[in-house]
Amino acid sequence: MHEKFATDPPLQVTLRELHNYASNWRFWIGFGAVIILITAIGPFGTNTSMDVPTRLVYWLVICLATFFIGAGISILIGISLIDRGIPRWLSWVIGGLIAGIPTGGIAWLINIALFNLNIAEEYTFMQFLSYTAIISLTVAVLIFLIFSNRETTTQSINEPDHSNFFDRLPLHLGKNLLSLEAQDHYLNVKTTKGSQLILLRMGDAQKELGNFPGLRVHRSWWVAKGAIEKVSRSGGRTDLVLNDKSIVPVSRSYLKNLKEAGIK
Repeated sequence: MHEKFATDPPLQVTLRELHNYASNWRFWIGFGAVIILITAIGPFGTNTSMDVPTRLVYWLVICLATFFIGAGISILIGISLIDRGIPRWLSWVIGGLIAGIPTGGIAWLINIALFNLNIAEEYTFMQFLSYTAIISLTVAVLIFLIFSNRETTTQSINEPDHSNFFDRLPLHLGKNLLSLEAQDHYLNVKTTKGSQLILLRMGDAQKELGNFPGLRVHRSWWVAKGAIEKVSRSGGRTDLVLNDKSIVPVSRSYLKNLKEAGIK
């Protein structure tokens, strides 16, 4: 039985997305690069008030504490708003702005409790929150743009593991794809080792998969060519029986894809 997005609480979706961040090595490379960059720049006067090692520790603590909390709040609010019919881009903007408030409070406390900095000498609390809200909004917009405009991945049919698509999946699922099923804003990705919902549009998934041997057979379905065991036709209806005995419908508008792939 397939999971449905509608039955997934926003909190569960949020935790899943945070796990995807934390388990993606590319994220940690980018995160480390950002820490090094802001340590070198030393914004908010940290370039003059701290030496380099202290500054590195300071920004590492601040970014680790605020990113995951801010991202979690932003995603939670964003998903909830999208489910209520708010446009995706606006949901991300609102989520980013709201997330800036608690992350600002956390950063304020870290400055006082861990680094003994009296930042009230430089900013009022409301000024500080306004800065963190802008930063949080900027991060939310960047994440939105990354999701919406991910470049097409080119890859060899024999090297699907180089695709960005597989970086989205937990390692235990492996890379032996069976099918993708669109469920609202999510895809239910099924492999020979299990299934996982990920936040991705079907069209973007196809772009990321590149030359991976598979085909679209329905508005909501994509199947791996090697997973097709047989074609079942009955009463004008066409279905695919996959290796795991699951049934995938083929809509009339996509029958030509079967023919072009040599599947009879």
